[in-house]
Amino acid sequence: MKEYILIDRKYWKVILHPDQYYLGRSVVISKSHYEHFSEFPMEEMKELHKVMRDVEKAFIKSFNATHFNWTSLNNDSYKEENKYKERTFHLHLRPRYSHPVVVGEYTFLDRNFAHHYERHTDEQVPEEVMELITKNIYSNLP
Repeated sequence: MKEYILIDRKYWKVILHPDQYYLGRSVVISKSHYEHFSEFPMEEMKELHKVMRDVEKAFIKSFNATHFNWTSLNNDSYKEENKYKERTFHLHLRPRYSHPVVVGEYTFLDRNFAHHYERHTDEQVPEEVMELITKNIYSNLP
């Protein structure tokens, strides 16, 4: 599947997740290889803060996002099948919406707004919708 890059900076990259159960679900990936969040140098943390602020503002401008769920799990990197892979710290972003949002001909509904996000979802949207989401966000980045 094609990678939809929303932001690509010196230390961090934001890509649109293939599962769009939550419109704009993304992954913020470190280009450095630290195992723990507390290990990041201040310069990289400052850039992360700017990336988070920029992407939130873009989702608000693009789709009127209501709020954001940020998570840092990294559990899969410790599974047996991944033990020889280099760990890459990343954050998951799930924008949340109190209202339906239409992108192209696709309507997104946050079915459990104001509650914990659903896990184990897999809503694949057409490639043209992924392109529209990416273009919309990119055009609204500060």
